[in-house]
Amino acid sequence: MNRSLSKFASVAAVLIASTAAAVSVHAQVAPAKSTRAKVSRKAATCAPVDTNAVWYRRQHEWLDERTATWSNESFRTALLGTSGLDAASSNGAMLGYEITDAATTPMTAADSAMIVRLKALAAERGSTWPTKSVVGARGVLAVWALTARDTTFARVALKRMMEAGPDESPPAAVAILDDRQ
Repeated sequence: MNRSLSKFASVAAVLIASTAAAVSVHAQVAPAKSTRAKVSRKAATCAPVDTNAVWYRRQHEWLDERTATWSNESFRTALLGTSGLDAASSNGAMLGYEITDAATTPMTAADSAMIVRLKALAAERGSTWPTKSVVGARGVLAVWALTARDTTFARVALKRMMEAGPDESPPAAVAILDDRQ
């Protein structure tokens, strides 16, 4: 098990280091309300992503579902519906940053129910966690998207994703979850 986690950690470290070097994101900041000074807004800019880079190609391959198979279509459909992800959307790459608007949006009843279901799965010994072979790459990303809603669930998901290893959970998603902790 330690060898698997070590491999996972090294892959994640390479992806995060490559992402940090390749992408520079400047968020647009709203000016603070003040009567003393006016703060100008700067337009958000992004450096172009090198789609030929090794880290990008690895993520793109991991997310490619054209020839993939998974074992639980109904669970996958429920995860995608709850998280708001589209099964047919782009399979680019995770760029090592995230948009945090999801954390400020109120949690819906469907979000809560899915998180309760996932927490119960994690607590049950021998249960099948939603990994790539179970719910596909987009299904795993849906689980990752739901972690922004609940910090205790995020810790549980991080542990289960790390146990699954880099073939079953995206290293960039695991690294971002680890950074949140």
